[in-house]
Amino acid sequence: HWHASAKNTISDNGTLGVRVSGASDASFAGGNVLRGNAVEALLVDEASILALTNNEVVGNGTRLSAQLAVTGESQAVLEGNVIADGRGFGLKLQSGSAVYVQSNRIQGNRSAGICIIGGDEGGSDTALKLQSHIKKSSRLSTPKEGATDDRPRRPKQDDRLRQTTARSLPTSQTPPQSLT
Repeated sequence: HWHASAKNTISDNGTLGVRVSGASDASFAGGNVLRGNAVEALLVDEASILALTNNEVVGNGTRLSAQLAVTGESQAVLEGNVIADGRGFGLKLQSGSAVYVQSNRIQGNRSAGICIIGGDEGGSDTALKLQSHIKKSSRLSTPKEGATDDRPRRPKQDDRLRQTTARSLPTSQTPPQSLT
C-alpha cells in the first residue's frame, strides 16, 4: 500500500505524474497538487486500486490524454477533488474500470470532463457511479475469493436487440420467437 499524505506537489514531469500499476493499492490524502504533467497526472492500470481525496489535479495532459486515467480492471474512489483546466479529458475511464465519484469539481478541461470508453472484446465493461455519498466502509478493496462483482454490466448484444425489438413493436405484436 502506498500513501501520499498532504501537501506534496507532483508537477512538470515529462510524461506521468504518478502511475499506480500491477495490482497496487494507493491513496492520496488531502492537499496534494498534481499540476503541469505532460501526459497524465495520474494513471491507474493493471487492476490497481486508488483512493483520491481532496486534492488538486490541474493543468495536466495532452489533447488526447486525461488528467486522471483509470484502465485495466482498476477501481477508484474520487472524493472532494478539483480536476480542472486539463489540456484533454478531466477523467478517462476504460477497459473494465470502476470509478465512484462524489463531491468533485470537474471543470474547464478542453475535452470532456468525464470520458467513458466501453468494455473490451473480452466482455469487460466500464462502470461510473456518481454518488451523493460514499460510506466509509465501502472504500474499495481487493476482492476476496468467492466475492461477487456487483458493478453494473452492459446487456449482451442479443439482450439489447431483444429489448429494442420489444419496445419498437406495436402492443398487438410480439417479438419473433428467435429473439425471445
